[in-house]
Amino acid sequence: MVFIFLQTNIAIFAQTKNDNIDTLIQSYVSLNKFSGNVLIAKEGKVIFEKSYGFADRDFDIPNSQNTKFRITSLAKQFTAVLILQLANQVNST
Repeated sequence: MVFIFLQTNIAIFAQTKNDNIDTLIQSYVSLNKFSGNVLIAKEGKVIFEKSYGFADRDFDIPNSQNTKFRITSLAKQFTAVLILQLANQVNST
């Protein structure tokens, strides 16, 4: 009986976290500040996954897990951060 109670509490706690994440992201979506997909994983397990906004606003096509994004401009930022992190590692050794 105790085990079932603990499992129920864990599930409720996890759902509360997911609701909080969703509420936060929805606040940005409602301001037209975010449109895309969110996936949060911990230790290789997906704990939150949802699509927001539109893939094409002109035709009201919503984003989905299968939406393709152009990431070329975004990739530059990630590359810059990785180069800076590598330079920092080299300088700190």
